[in-house]
Amino acid sequence: MSEFFREGTAWDEDDLEMRTLDGPPPAGFDSGADDQDRFLYERAWADACQGISVTHVLYVKGIAAAYVTLLSDRIQLGPKEKPKGVTYQFVPALKVGQLAVDRRFAGRGLGRYLIGFAVELATQFRGVFGCRYITLDAEPHLLPWYESQGFKRNIEEQRYRRALSEARGRPVDQLAVSMRFDLRDARIEGPWEVSRSASG
Repeated sequence: MSEFFREGTAWDEDDLEMRTLDGPPPAGFDSGADDQDRFLYERAWADACQGISVTHVLYVKGIAAAYVTLLSDRIQLGPKEKPKGVTYQFVPALKVGQLAVDRRFAGRGLGRYLIGFAVELATQFRGVFGCRYITLDAEPHLLPWYESQGFKRNIEEQRYRRALSEARGRPVDQLAVSMRFDLRDARIEGPWEVSRSASG
């Protein structure tokens, strides 16, 4: 059984199937997060049709259990955040725009599985076009989880977002946190199984 799935989980990787959303999403998905559920049913397919993003749905024994939405991105890093040898103002990235797990499958490692899927895709395409990072905007209460997956906070980007929110009179205590995962710190070990190298 994959390390992604907790002991006692009633399925293994042979029961999993990743499908690219190619029409309206299947009914019945409920992550318990209104924003993510609303996106799946109101925006995911429409955005795919417009070439904005692509949503991939993970099925467990034929049931839609989780999804991840990917799109292109770029990130601005501060002088102390840039890797050695990188001089450009903006650095190319693949962004995790949305990630959600159905409540029936919560706590079984599917979120990490989807992050691994995104990292593997980005790693494959790095041989075709430049892509240094995986980026995402994390809700504050999820920061410890994403940090445990190897993501780092983007200090320069977050400083800009905070200043912009304050200038517009918007609250900043629940502002999403910009994060990045360096693809050069990833080591693909199997089907969507990712661990960080010693330098991560």
